[in-house]
Amino acid sequence: MAPRKQKAVFLDSVGSPVELGERDIPPPKAGEVMVKVNSTQLLPHDAYCRDRGIFIGHKLPFVLGSSIAGTVVEAGPDVNSFNSGDRVFGTSNLQHPTPDQAGLQEYAIL
Repeated sequence: MAPRKQKAVFLDSVGSPVELGERDIPPPKAGEVMVKVNSTQLLPHDAYCRDRGIFIGHKLPFVLGSSIAGTVVEAGPDVNSFNSGDRVFGTSNLQHPTPDQAGLQEYAIL
């Protein structure tokens, strides 16, 4: 079965404008939830990522947006404190090797 796709806003190169594209929807792993992103907040360090490559320069293309609010659509294994439909918010991990936890996409992992 082919991976499901989602729309995302990518940074392809440091200092460039972001661009709309598609990427796979990441499945949640143990201790994680998949969230349908309702909103994301771009903070100063998101601009530093774009303008200077801080945190992500070696991981391009990358998706920005580190503060996320949304609705849980799927819980990974061993997740007992969140259920589908729960409204949640959280902060992504810019140190993660993939942009699965970023907010400028339709679905994010928290």
